Amino acid sequence: MKNNLCLNPNKTREPIVVRKGQKSIISPSLIIPGTSRVSSIRVLGVTVSSDLGMEQHLDEVLATCASSTYALRVLRSHGLPPFATHKVARMTTVSSLM
Repeated sequence: MKNNLCLNPNKTREPIVVRKGQKSIISPSLIIPGTSRVSSIRVLGVTVSSDLGMEQHLDEVLATCASSTYALRVLRSHGLPPFATHKVARMTTVSSLM
């Protein structure tokens, strides 16, 4: 309880990181009692899985871009001018990739 801060175990998630090709046979005990185990965790907008892979993060980013592309197509088919479509694309799709 240093600096009047306390950890809420109900909001805490604990990932287990294992080496590639290695299976965790014995599950170690929880470091913080009351937390829950997860296979992936989102830190600063980046999803990291238990094997430190980025596949899940890339899938999420690509799904977001695909839905943005679909929305741009719909806007264009409803008569949005090309310069406005370009602005919308820059504000949505390109910004999410950066």
